[in-house]
Amino acid sequence: MIKNEVMKGASYMLKRKLIKKLGIAALAALMTITMLTACSSNGSKEAAAVTEEVQEAGGEKADDKPEENSKPEDAAGKDKAPGANAEGHDAPPGGAEGHDGPPGGQTAAVTEWDSVNEYSSDETVDALKVESTGTDENAVHVLDGATVTFNDINLSRKSDDSSGGDAASFYGVGAALLATDGTAIVNGGEVTTDSSGGAGLYGYGDGVVYAKDVTINTKQDTSGGVHVAGGGTLYAWD
Repeated sequence: MIKNEVMKGASYMLKRKLIKKLGIAALAALMTITMLTACSSNGSKEAAAVTEEVQEAGGEKADDKPEENSKPEDAAGKDKAPGANAEGHDAPPGGAEGHDGPPGGQTAAVTEWDSVNEYSSDETVDALKVESTGTDENAVHVLDGATVTFNDINLSRKSDDSSGGDAASFYGVGAALLATDGTAIVNGGEVTTDSSGGAGLYGYGDGVVYAKDVTINTKQDTSGGVHVAGGGTLYAWD
């Protein structure tokens, strides 16, 4: 009887110790779970805060970007007019110094002419007779501000090799009489040409030609009896 009671008491004490140990283990497990949950919650909040800061920073950077379709304004703030040069001024038409030149710049400006007779000082010439047969040359050339009077002139210009074209049409290359920077006064006589670009009397640039009672005969292309270009002047009467 006593032995059984002892056995029961021992069993009871063993159970209480076991329950007490299990309770401590369960409490430790519960505390561990609680701490893990709290850490996870705090980590989620911190992660959310970091994500929000990153999104805000990205929005500010996106706002700082210039519009893709925006274009820089002209440095001067104004659009240049069509045909204007680098300084915004209208480019002068034609050749140098405002004189008309060949269309499209087909021929470079002529600044030197070949001639049989050149006159660069004032004088009067009577009964002049000149025959010109060179390629693209002038029979008579008045220049350098000279004023020359020709009385009863006789000019002949003939060449099978003359180029004619723009050089003849716009600059007087190959004309029988050419005034570029001077004045030619022609009183009576005869002028004959048989060459491409062989104009009779030609005034170019600052050249002036006066012609009275002059007979002019021309035969080939670009060979006007009287011709001016580049600001030249010509007066003719019977």
